[in-house]
Amino acid sequence: MAFHNFFPGSVKRIAGREFILGVPDAETGFYTLLADGKVVITIDRRTLMDLTGGDDVDLSILGFTTYG
Repeated sequence: MAFHNFFPGSVKRIAGREFILGVPDAETGFYTLLADGKVVITIDRRTLMDLTGGDDVDLSILGFTTYG
């Protein structure tokens, strides 16, 4: 079952790591994902839906590296 709760401040689990969803940019619609108080990823809604809709996904497929 897909998890599509996109409220700012909600927690998203991607690649085994929890991120806090930021407010989408008014101009681009891109969301920010925050971890440890820092913006670590800026991502569009469709990709975010794909990544949070099922099993954990390796972010390296998008060229991102998770840390922790």
